[in-house]
This record gives sequence, C-alpha cells and structure tokens, in this order.
Amino acid sequence: MTKEACAAILLTLVLGVVVAGLALSPVSVPMPVHNADKLYHAVAFAGLSVPVSFLAPRLISVTVIVLAVFGGVIEVIQPYVGRECSLWDWLANVAGIAIGVIIGRTGAAMFCRSQAVPSCR
Repeated sequence: MTKEACAAILLTLVLGVVVAGLALSPVSVPMPVHNADKLYHAVAFAGLSVPVSFLAPRLISVTVIVLAVFGGVIEVIQPYVGRECSLWDWLANVAGIAIGVIIGRTGAAMFCRSQAVPSCR
C-alpha cells in the first residue's frame, strides 16, 4: 500500500471518529431549519470519502461500502443515545459519500497536470 493510501485511510479513520462522536452525542440544541440535519449528514460523509477518493482511487469501491455500512450502524445505534434512527439520515449519508467521491476525483483530476497527485500516475 502506498504512503498516500495509508495517509488517506488514516485521515478517514480520524474523521470517522469525530463523525461518530458527533452523531452519537445527544442533541442539546434544536435544528434551526427543519431537516437541516440532512445537510450535516451529507457534508460529514462527503468529508469522509474525499481523502480516499483524492489519494487512493483504487480503494473507492471498498470505502464507499464501508462508509455506507458505518452510516447505517450509526443510525441503528442512535436510539440508544437518545437520538432517532432515520432512513432519510442514512440516505443523506450515502448521498454525501457520492458527493465526496465526485469532489475527490475532480480535485485529483485538476492537479494531475502537475503530477502533484500520486493517483494520476
């Protein structure tokens, strides 16, 4: 495994711990806009999928599956910490994963001309 792939996985794991901590902590403040949490879910999971998509494109398929399962597990656990299990939240997670992959691959393509991204080689 390349250094870039290891870095991408490590960054994704660290971000995953942060996302899990936020998703599994009780909500103390009501949402300012109805369903605004769907945007938060999408942004969080986009952030999780960007590092691997940018630096280790060969791992995208596995990463997408792992992140989708991770989002589902979070949703199943949430009722035990005073939150709601929601199919819509999980779908927002999956949409975020797709958006993150698009952002990561587009970003890598933009830097390919200078060979700054190892996944371009």
